Amino acid sequence: MSLNQLLSNLTKKEVRLIVKLARKWCVTQFGVRYKGTRVYCYFGEYGTDRGEFISGRTKKIWLYIPNNRTVHMLLDTFLHEYKHSLQPIYYHSDKDYTYSRHPYERQANNFSQKYLSACWEYVKIQLTK
Repeated sequence: MSLNQLLSNLTKKEVRLIVKLARKWCVTQFGVRYKGTRVYCYFGEYGTDRGEFISGRTKKIWLYIPNNRTVHMLLDTFLHEYKHSLQPIYYHSDKDYTYSRHPYERQANNFSQKYLSACWEYVKIQLTK
């Protein structure tokens, strides 16, 4: 398997396993801010978002699988949303910035770019065991 692997050629079980392994790597490397944060893979159509972190009473990371064409996109999205799960919740109500200029969005983008290769190496090794 490679980062360019199309998710459409993988089973739901394989996609969920990739996400599970990526989450395990993140928890080991960075810990958790909100205990009990869950990750959901949604395989139905859902707008254009690739994922989101919902910070209500129950903390959830949603990954919209059809909007992530490749393993690379999936891991990039997961890491981005995982970073949001480490950030303070109050940012979500901050209206002083546009989406692309918000410091937390920039942090999440930088985080996913910085750690994608290391995360993938871990996931790839685990998949071959």
